Amino acid sequence: NKSNGCWGTDHLYIEIGLYFEQIKRYMDVFPKRNILILNYDDFKANSNDVLKTITQFLGVAPFSIQESSHRKNVAKIPKNRLSYLMIQSNYLKKFGKVLLNDKLVKNLKNLLLTEKGIAPITPFDRLELKQFFEEDLKNTQKLTGHNLSSWLN
Repeated sequence: NKSNGCWGTDHLYIEIGLYFEQIKRYMDVFPKRNILILNYDDFKANSNDVLKTITQFLGVAPFSIQESSHRKNVAKIPKNRLSYLMIQSNYLKKFGKVLLNDKLVKNLKNLLLTEKGIAPITPFDRLELKQFFEEDLKNTQKLTGHNLSSWLN
């Protein structure tokens, strides 16, 4: 199914995970020496090695970052209906940006959101996603030379 292009609807979240056509468009226009393709799993495993690769590619001075075990961008859902309504309110979002500092916004989000209750992916969904992405992963692997076989298992 094709998406209507709106975030949070249809299959747009899934479609943006199809990398082959997106990468191919760049490779059709720019020389390969001007394109650096990285694997997020490599970054998660050793971010400073990947950062070194990036700085060398760009020709800038190398630097490192302090690695942290702190989880970032953790999926959360509203704790209850009131939390949901507050999070959806554009008025409250604007109010929060104007009057609250980042720390207060973070604390407010922690009060309204929880990691509990997020449904794990089912074996059926995992199989369906694997089948959906399989051809794109194989084509992307051929195009980039990156080993993506772990994503196919």
